[in-house]
Amino acid sequence: MDQALSQIMENHSGTLECLFPDENALLVLDCDCLNLSVYHPSEKMCRLLARIAESEGLFWRLSES
Repeated sequence: MDQALSQIMENHSGTLECLFPDENALLVLDCDCLNLSVYHPSEKMCRLLARIAESEGLFWRLSES
C-alpha cells in the first residue's frame, strides 16, 4: 500500500481502492481530483477517519443519502 500511495503521489495521478473486509468498507483515493471516499464505514471507522482527517487539517463529512 505504501508503494502504491508513493507512486500515485509521485505521478500526481491515479486511483487507489482499499477494501477493508473486516469492516465491510471500501476506501477510494482519487488523486486526479484530490478526493477520498469511504463507502459503508462503521461508526468506529468514521470516528477513526475523522480523527485522522482533523490531524491533517482536513475535514470529514458524511454524505446526505
